[in-house]
Amino acid sequence: MHVKRYVLFSGLLIVALGIFIYINDSSDYAAHIGEESYTLPIAVWAMLPALIVFLVSFSHVAFYATAALFAKSALEKDFKTLKKLVINALLGQTNALSLKRPELAAIGRLLSDSQLKPRSNAEKTGDNELDAILDVLAKLEKGEIADLGDLKLVKNSPVWVAFQLIKMKSDPKVSEELLSASETGSEVYYKALETYATYGEKKRFLRADTKINARTALNLLARYRAPIQSMEFETGEIIDLISKASFTEKEFVALARIMKERVSPEALLELFAQLKNVFESAQSAWLYINIELERQDDAKEILDSSASDEYLAFKSYFALKEAGLSPNLDSLIDRAI
Repeated sequence: MHVKRYVLFSGLLIVALGIFIYINDSSDYAAHIGEESYTLPIAVWAMLPALIVFLVSFSHVAFYATAALFAKSALEKDFKTLKKLVINALLGQTNALSLKRPELAAIGRLLSDSQLKPRSNAEKTGDNELDAILDVLAKLEKGEIADLGDLKLVKNSPVWVAFQLIKMKSDPKVSEELLSASETGSEVYYKALETYATYGEKKRFLRADTKINARTALNLLARYRAPIQSMEFETGEIIDLISKASFTEKEFVALARIMKERVSPEALLELFAQLKNVFESAQSAWLYINIELERQDDAKEILDSSASDEYLAFKSYFALKEAGLSPNLDSLIDRAI
């Protein structure tokens, strides 16, 4: 716009100069350039230097105007890229985008490797796209199912994971879809498997290619002779599941609490006798079962032969009982393990 004005007013000024001179002197002047002679009105000869100055200055202005136009275009592209970087950072998705301007390059690199987590009460930005993302994040933070709209989420990105987990809570059957869609060993895979364990078929978990964690194994074993979604397990199957899930001392006690309500004392003792022989970390569960079945002498025999820093919860239990108190074994174990 300024260049157009400059050309217009410069042209008018040069023409006005020529007209002024022509009115005052309309005679001609012959100029010899080399072997050629050129005869023009004096007004035209007077306009030529002004025209040359104009052309030189116009070239200067046009050059910098063009450079400014390219710089503005590059800046606009950087701002669009910056917005994409912010969106990806909000969604927890990495990208290969970069900002071209040197003063913005460092910000671009930082955003590419960052995840932004806005406050739940973050103010609106005024940008429809960003505000829509903030609304989605706020709903997911509250555990509500959000309309993802046109968001292009990468699988296993934090927002995609949060959305799938919330969706699965309202409909456990979604876990089957997630098992097919998620990467084996990912967070979503294990969460989906934990949910599927509450209603799915046993054979899926016993397959050699199925990775399970302790939570999944406990969810599955909790169905042993349960009132709903009941399931039967052979001892070998239980041992296989525990081996795959790598039970800790805490998980073995959790299993003991489940099983003591489902099987007879004889079957319970037989099961955990086998488990303690296979898994060293099942010893606490074996002690727990003996105490719960009032086999105090057997439990004390194990404690007496143990190291001073072993099975402290059980030793505390007997010490408190001998002191005339009524300790809660489960509470002592939960604090110690």
